[in-house]
Amino acid sequence: MRIIVALTLLSTLAAAAPASAESFTGVFKNDPAIELVMPAVGPNGPIQAGHLKGTATTQTRSGATATSTYECIFWSTPGAETPSAGICQVVENGKDRLSQQLVCGAPDPKDQVAPCWGAMVGTGGKYVGKVGNFSQMGTLVAGTLQGAWKD
Repeated sequence: MRIIVALTLLSTLAAAAPASAESFTGVFKNDPAIELVMPAVGPNGPIQAGHLKGTATTQTRSGATATSTYECIFWSTPGAETPSAGICQVVENGKDRLSQQLVCGAPDPKDQVAPCWGAMVGTGGKYVGKVGNFSQMGTLVAGTLQGAWKD
């Protein structure tokens, strides 16, 4: 199970969203991830955890663009409905900050593409006090994302 696949984006999703409810879309690219694996100790399989970093480029519906960096930790969730979860810290354009919490579905066995979704909370700059939602689809290497901040 590749937990990282779904997380990779998790971080970049919120990056270009404005302080209004305007939606955004974008792409993300991950650096090589660090994965730790504990062998299976029960019927639910091995436990995985890791660290992931990368960059994202997003664009709002009105055309504003942003570049973000993100750093995430992730872990498997044996026995849960979704196979992995994580949290990310995102820095947009070097100043605005947000945190993301996400869960990810299982990767498609054929192409390893997996869906992730979750919540965003503004922690600095223009995002302080803002909350929103995002989703992404991607692999361990790259993918697409979308989301919006709530008013």
